[in-house]
Amino acid sequence: MIKISKETLFLLAITEYTANNINVVSGRKLFTNTDFYKIVQKNNFHLFQRYCEEKISDINSFYVFKEYIEDCLVNTKKNNYLSSLSVAADGLVSPFDLDFPYIYATVKNRADIPFLISYKGDISLLKNLQKNIAVVGLTNPDESILERERSVVNMLIEQGINIVSGLAKGCDTTAHEESVKAKAKTIAILPTPLYQIYPSENKKLSYEIVDHGGLLISEYYTKPTSKFDATKRFIARDRLQAMFSKAILLIASYRVGEGDSGSRHAMAKAEEYALFRTMLYNNTVDKDNPKFGLNKDLFESHCGVKVLTKSSLEMIVKYSVQEQINLI
Repeated sequence: MIKISKETLFLLAITEYTANNINVVSGRKLFTNTDFYKIVQKNNFHLFQRYCEEKISDINSFYVFKEYIEDCLVNTKKNNYLSSLSVAADGLVSPFDLDFPYIYATVKNRADIPFLISYKGDISLLKNLQKNIAVVGLTNPDESILERERSVVNMLIEQGINIVSGLAKGCDTTAHEESVKAKAKTIAILPTPLYQIYPSENKKLSYEIVDHGGLLISEYYTKPTSKFDATKRFIARDRLQAMFSKAILLIASYRVGEGDSGSRHAMAKAEEYALFRTMLYNNTVDKDNPKFGLNKDLFESHCGVKVLTKSSLEMIVKYSVQEQINLI
């Protein structure tokens, strides 16, 4: 059975409780991160519970619904997304739980902060973000790019760094694979529920990540409702790669409009969260390669993203985000 506290179970029920397709507490279609962080005060569950109960006209009906939610998580034979989640995940956590990840004080926009996270593996890897570095890049790198990535990733692993990435094809896959080969811990952040590993080709890799002491997480427990929703989730996933790391390494990425350039979202959030930003780039050999288009733009803009060298590699390992947290 999935591990879930009574407080998180209540929050999950609140998130799911609707009337006429409108969330009863938020008054809108969904109950979102913004709704949660507007309501909650000083991480006080009882105040949160009281506020929600005052919004619900038929409280008995809500608590019957809450029991149904719990039954779905317990009875894995039920054919619905909550039962599927219970099979796929080890736990579901919220800010009311001690296991909830640390969030830097530099994350100023509370709408960025997730309020429900499902996980499989070692959730404590998100308690000490100073050991985590995000590795991002394109989905169709050349072998020469992957050779450079493997070399750098292994250098980071040798320094005791946990690699954070998104389990996508290409650079993400290589980052996770090198960690698994080195028997090191790595964190994969998914844009899909844990019972729907994406891409499906990386399902075996996801198991290996957990088997080697790593972690899979997702803020989603339902499948996307549309292609637009799915696209939004990929962009949203990028912010979490930055949020749960102290630094970010860009391997290679197209510039906007020339190909897969999702890495720019993670790089932008890394700047916003005051992370150390670095990238692979050799202006002599990479400047005319469109797969380094974003890298080239960052290099020429002098925006503070350091080209990875032996010196900057030492800096990225030693770097720490000074403001550790007060989430609520």
